[in-house]
Amino acid sequence: MFRIVAMLMVFQVGFSLSCSAQESVSLFLCLEKAGRNHQRSGNPEIFESITENRLKNIRSGNLPQAEVNGKASYQSDVITLDMDIPIPGIVFPESPKDQYKISLDITQSIYDGGYSKNKQEVELVSKELDNSQLEMDIRATKMQVKDLYYNILLIQNNQEIIGVSLAQLYENRTVIETGIKNGVLLTTDLDLLEVEIIKLEQQKSELENSRLTGIQMLSHMTGEFIGSATVLETTSFPIPENDSIQRMEQLLFLLQSQQLDRNKTLIKSRSLPKVYAFGQFGYGNPALNMLKDEFEPYYVVGAGVKWTIWDWNTNKREREVLGLQQNIVESRQLQFESDIATALLSQKSVIENHRENLKAYESILKLRSRITSTAKAQLEQGVIKTLDYITVFNQETIARIQFENEKTLLQQSIARYLEIKGEL
Repeated sequence: MFRIVAMLMVFQVGFSLSCSAQESVSLFLCLEKAGRNHQRSGNPEIFESITENRLKNIRSGNLPQAEVNGKASYQSDVITLDMDIPIPGIVFPESPKDQYKISLDITQSIYDGGYSKNKQEVELVSKELDNSQLEMDIRATKMQVKDLYYNILLIQNNQEIIGVSLAQLYENRTVIETGIKNGVLLTTDLDLLEVEIIKLEQQKSELENSRLTGIQMLSHMTGEFIGSATVLETTSFPIPENDSIQRMEQLLFLLQSQQLDRNKTLIKSRSLPKVYAFGQFGYGNPALNMLKDEFEPYYVVGAGVKWTIWDWNTNKREREVLGLQQNIVESRQLQFESDIATALLSQKSVIENHRENLKAYESILKLRSRITSTAKAQLEQGVIKTLDYITVFNQETIARIQFENEKTLLQQSIARYLEIKGEL
């Protein structure tokens, strides 16, 4: 019998879950705690701070920009008025060869072709992309918790069944002891029963050790103290009725496409005319009058325009590259949706198989229970040997394990279906 129990141990990643003041926990509580305990759960605030700083830097480009420039130079020749006028006392001015200037240069963007606005939109989409990717990472961890949860439910089922089986064997031991006193049964009958009791006690101990190990794992993943006496609540998901999906990947593909689209607009805005105002306030020798050899203040104000009318098609090629990347994103989305549709069909088949198995195991269990009841009565009357009864009893135990585990496996398969749809 117990080869089946040993096989079921493969499913064990034992664990049971419970906070100090609660005796049971649900799957949804585990998923919530795991999400909060994720090492990157605080990253959205970081993303928000990063984006806000980047937006401030972009917006500052529309504010007046000021810088101080200074220069001192000596040149080998300067502008002169070389005129021969025979009038005494007349000296034509000459620009100094050593020149000094310091100035405050101010520029103010008036129109940047929408570059600043488009750059901000790119940053906002990038933040949404980061948040979506983070949610997918956290969800992957939650699904690990989900699998762990159902593995523990299987262990709990086996523990409960073995506990009931042990109680029945202990009750039967009393019957056999009475039969030995009355000379109906032999001491070997009691020995055979004791062997089965020892086997079940060993299985019970192994299951409990696996469960306690699982408790530690779940405590680590949820960030909560989990008591050893906690029992996991069974789930009761109904059979899904539709195949609509709500996966985070769909939003991720959409945001990737939007980001590429915003970048195309951003690149296009780089080639539009830029209008700006400027002012220069300085002090130097010479100032604006190059023929005046003395220090004096000066200023220049005005407006300008800058327009790249030819860039050897660099702008066009960059936008074409982004368009090709959008095509890749679209093809990846179509393939993803196709894979999801296939996975849903496959999982539907798994669910249906478990439903059919559950019906069969229920019928088998009812029959095995009746057979065991009859065998127990025959054992008490001395009609059959203890070994025959143990064989029948073990077959019922196997049938009960199969039935109870199939109920959990059905729920696990439905949960997997909901996971594929993105609803869990």
